[in-house]
Amino acid sequence: MPTIVTATCYRTLENSLAYQFRNPQLLEEALRHRSFVNEHPETVGRDNERLEFLGDAVLNLVVSHVLMQTFPDTVSYTHLRAHETS
Repeated sequence: MPTIVTATCYRTLENSLAYQFRNPQLLEEALRHRSFVNEHPETVGRDNERLEFLGDAVLNLVVSHVLMQTFPDTVSYTHLRAHETS
């Protein structure tokens, strides 16, 4: 039987972060790993894969922007970005 994350757990997380999430369902999805969903098919909702993909893309965008601003004369940013995000 899966461990149930209660509303109290989410409030504790919010208090620790000093941030209140506007969409609790999105937070729950962000914290739900693919292996958990596979092992507990009765679980409602999808895993965090799509959010992880989006987060990686945003991080890549931000790092790329910072590299271009910091090193404007560099010809190849791919090597620098790979080093910064690994």
